[in-house]
Amino acid sequence: MYLEEAVVWETLTTVAALTTSGGGITFDYGATVTGTNIGHRLMADALARRVAAVGEPFRSSFAPQAIADRLDELGFSRVEDLDDEAMNARYFADRPDGLAVRGSGRIVTAWAS
Repeated sequence: MYLEEAVVWETLTTVAALTTSGGGITFDYGATVTGTNIGHRLMADALARRVAAVGEPFRSSFAPQAIADRLDELGFSRVEDLDDEAMNARYFADRPDGLAVRGSGRIVTAWAS
């Protein structure tokens, strides 16, 4: 989310060209919040203002399907894209302190065939 969209695609294209069978990439990105519930939009806007105020503005966000489609075009055979609910179920379930992921951040892993 801190990179321009063109740089993100250039980086993924380079990684795809260098990735051998079984290899891949894992990265996080900000999902486009258009169409999400008002609570998600308000949280995303507040976070964007806070990080911009300290000199690290968000420069890109993506629709999850656009990421999946592009990774497929680049030759990645399998893509796993986790939203906040999936990350919480996998990594934060049953935490006694209630720590959880909230918002529009996502983690995607793509494997080469």
